[in-house]
Amino acid sequence: MESLEALKSKVAGVSSQGQQDVLKLIERQAETLTRLKEIYRPGAQGVRIRCHGRYHLGEVLHTGKDLFIIDFEGDPARAASERRIKRAPAYDLASMIFSFHSAALSSVGRRIESGVVAPEKWSELEQWGEAWAGWAAVAFLKGYLASDQREVLKISTKDLDLLLNCHLIDRSAKELTEALRGSGSTAAIPMGVWTNTLGHWSEPED
Repeated sequence: MESLEALKSKVAGVSSQGQQDVLKLIERQAETLTRLKEIYRPGAQGVRIRCHGRYHLGEVLHTGKDLFIIDFEGDPARAASERRIKRAPAYDLASMIFSFHSAALSSVGRRIESGVVAPEKWSELEQWGEAWAGWAAVAFLKGYLASDQREVLKISTKDLDLLLNCHLIDRSAKELTEALRGSGSTAAIPMGVWTNTLGHWSEPED
């Protein structure tokens, strides 16, 4: 995988704790590929629709009374033909869930960079950030599944979980690649989401 190959060349440039996290993720490359292959199981993807394509917290406006979703043109980094491809609704759902994690961990990172929080507090605060993001994701999915959109999915809860995991790893890989093209300062966020997704994934069936 491109993002993991890029990680290997960046190992020497990160902290000792960061190096441990990088190596752990690289060691799980084979496991990642095995998990992603589950998406090809017959019937797992359900229906495909025209998705938002770049669904995250920055694309949702709160007026005080209602919420509005903006920028339906999709990811500008992708070709127009690719943006028009219909995908499973879980593609957008996973993108928003990743956004919860990004918001929580970015907040912790900014406080460390500004000196408000000591760097050695990162691990502790990362756990709290991930806990908040997890609860936000649960509330978000419950709201989605309680609405009429539940009928759009046309798949089982088990298959929805599979799709969310696959798309979370896909999004993490893309975000990690982008981070490594720059300074790499934000690489911890997609690495954390990637690792946590693998950790929460149940064993594949034979």
